[in-house]
Amino acid sequence: MQKFCSDCPSKKLRAAIVLLAGLMFFIDMSAVSIVVPLVPRYFNSSDIEVGLMFGTKAAAQIIANPFWGGLTDRLGGMMTLFMGCVCNIGAMLLHAVAVQTGRRYASVVAGRAVLGVASAATGTGGPALMASIYLRDDDRGAMMGIALGGIALGAMAGAPIGGAASVGFDIEEAWRTVFFVLCGLCTGALVFTLVLWMKLPAAFRCRAPEVNRSGAKPTPLWKLLIDPHVLLVVSMACMANMAVSALDPILPKWANGHFSPRPSEWEEGLVFLPLFAAYFFTTPILGRYIHRFPKWLLSAVALLIGAVFIFVIPFMPRSMFWLLVVPMTALGIGMGVIDIVTYPMMASLVDVRHSATYGNIYALSDIAFAFNFLLAPIIATGLAQGLGYDWAFFSLAILLLVWIPLTLLVRRVERKQDERNRLRSRSTTGTPVSMTTMT
Repeated sequence: MQKFCSDCPSKKLRAAIVLLAGLMFFIDMSAVSIVVPLVPRYFNSSDIEVGLMFGTKAAAQIIANPFWGGLTDRLGGMMTLFMGCVCNIGAMLLHAVAVQTGRRYASVVAGRAVLGVASAATGTGGPALMASIYLRDDDRGAMMGIALGGIALGAMAGAPIGGAASVGFDIEEAWRTVFFVLCGLCTGALVFTLVLWMKLPAAFRCRAPEVNRSGAKPTPLWKLLIDPHVLLVVSMACMANMAVSALDPILPKWANGHFSPRPSEWEEGLVFLPLFAAYFFTTPILGRYIHRFPKWLLSAVALLIGAVFIFVIPFMPRSMFWLLVVPMTALGIGMGVIDIVTYPMMASLVDVRHSATYGNIYALSDIAFAFNFLLAPIIATGLAQGLGYDWAFFSLAILLLVWIPLTLLVRRVERKQDERNRLRSRSTTGTPVSMTTMT
């Protein structure tokens, strides 16, 4: 069985595409996290207005994803990444010039909306492009694991850079500086994209390569929405990320009231660092070996790890704040395992059950993630206020436990995937085989 499509780019170009996807993920997450230490000093706004500003990105991401999914299925992931770079530059400029405008808040909200559109392009085009180049699940897992490391790296780098800028500069100068730097990084990504585009084979430039190979019609988004296997895998990925999104607003406040002496502001800011560090190392390392184990079992173990370590958080000794490193590291590993299992599996699902085009499946997963980041903090805060912080943690753990039996259904997907691989191994052309008749 061939590892790559017959019309695929060279090895160096494939590696450069993975690097580009990782860079785009890094820019996206950096832009999200870099404002966290700056917003309290930059705006004299209510909590509702600040929450609306952050929620604008997720809302725009949800709205934009169907468009990017359809575009990727027709024109290919490279076109989507190119347009995502353009949107990113516009978003960073809107943030940077907000200081000079009389409507600072409105300009930043507009920038967050454009950033959401760019995030949707990255979350759809990057994985879809890698899935169209790498045909085997082990290769998809390894390469997507490297690219996904950009998310964790952006999360780890963004907040400390924003915090350092706010200390070293006047707040308005700090705000301008960080976003002009990000704008320069986006411009570099745009140039990188154009260089790769010119070097790509013709099949990858202005049309989805999988459509060129087989003439397959892209699967509409609504068909994926009614496929129970697709919904199962997307929901599994959403559950792992939901735990982190839900902990984001409640864990620092709980730690401030639970531990004695109280953690300082910089200690609270570092509480999520072990999680993202563990995720950063987990995705590229396990991505190479994850195909050797049953995916349903790995998913179940990862969800169990998340549930257990969220459950034990309220029982942390009051004098040992830094013991939080243990559950946060475990959560990062569990989250990385789930992502590295589900991202390649989404591509396999459309290979097996639909036409082998990948834009809409990753658009659907990105919609789920955006809903997750929009709603999970609200729900977690409501649980903490209504039931107390302890029961908020217990509720999150129970939700992850409820999802574990559903991972058994993933075995059906794996069996069909094995049958697909056997059929593809008999092919001498190396082109994808439509498996719709098997469902």
